[in-house]
Amino acid sequence: MGNVGNSLKAGFLGVKENQEIISLKAQIQTLQNELALAKSGVLTDSQEEALSRQLEGLTDTLGKQRGIHDVKISLIDRDNEQPRTVFPPLLIQERMESLRRHGQKTPVILIPQESGRYKIFDGELRYRSAKKLQWKTLKSVFLPDDEVSEDNSIFESQVITSIHAQRLHDLDLAFALVKLVTHDYPHFEGQQDRIPTLLNTALRRLEREGKSLLLSDIRLEDPTKQKIWLDDAGFKELEEYHLFEVILRLQLNPLSINSNVFPLLKLEDELKDVVRTDGLESSKARELNKLSASKLKVSEEEAIAIRRVLTKKVVDEKLSLKETKELILEQLQKGGSRDRLTKGNKIIKDINSLDISSISNKNELLELKKALKIKMDELNKLLKMN
Repeated sequence: MGNVGNSLKAGFLGVKENQEIISLKAQIQTLQNELALAKSGVLTDSQEEALSRQLEGLTDTLGKQRGIHDVKISLIDRDNEQPRTVFPPLLIQERMESLRRHGQKTPVILIPQESGRYKIFDGELRYRSAKKLQWKTLKSVFLPDDEVSEDNSIFESQVITSIHAQRLHDLDLAFALVKLVTHDYPHFEGQQDRIPTLLNTALRRLEREGKSLLLSDIRLEDPTKQKIWLDDAGFKELEEYHLFEVILRLQLNPLSINSNVFPLLKLEDELKDVVRTDGLESSKARELNKLSASKLKVSEEEAIAIRRVLTKKVVDEKLSLKETKELILEQLQKGGSRDRLTKGNKIIKDINSLDISSISNKNELLELKKALKIKMDELNKLLKMN
């Protein structure tokens, strides 16, 4: 009888444990969707407070079930599935000050990976701030990977809400669009670099045919009307159709994406870094990206150095877009001056290389003298002007 009683007791405990696990999974699914909104910055203060309490509850539950661990920050990675990578420096500074004064009150929630590393489920701001403070570890609780949904709709939800709240940087939007297109249409896998070119080519054709003006209205239509327009647009390639379908589904204007968003994919790496660390505006980043080695008439190493100096000036002095454009133009004109100097040196080299002694015909010598006199007159006029 005692054995039966113990078995029943163990059975009831097993049922209770299973119910707790099911409840925890449901809680995680709900929190994932709400985190999608929070990370996009569209929750009200009261909603954020409610979400914060729920996360504290989840953290407490995980801590009791699996313990609280000190995890090396060097082993923690951000969630690359989150579209937002640009965090304002002021926000990080505020959290740094809080951690410095009060310490880490709440553990971050991490998902252990097979590699021995950890992915952030919640707590990226604390993670970024702790790194800035040069902390070695973070108090953490673990969330098993199999309890987290990998549904792409969560990522798309983050993108949509971020767009509507105007909180997603254009660089993040560019990468998010490429990811969504590739996920929805796997034939783009391995040829993501073609996506901006494909959009640009299709738009040029639509402009010639007078169809591009409709895009600002079509993006706001319901899916049925958008499909009718897509079917009648006359795309030359199926890939064009698929690309426009994703962009319009997000209620974005392909013209704006082509002009302002996709060009950021071609930003030099150091400019992308500044966008992510300092929140450099898209328009200024595009201007600074004009400082290429070919336009500056310098080596690639020199171009990188020039971009870094001017980018720092734009960020540190908080230059306006107008001031940034003037700064870039001034630098490019210096490159033009170097180009003109190079051309002058080439002409001098060509003249010095002339072997006049090889010309024996008197008429040819007279023609050469005449031609050189004309050039000397032009040179004298230029010298007088300068």
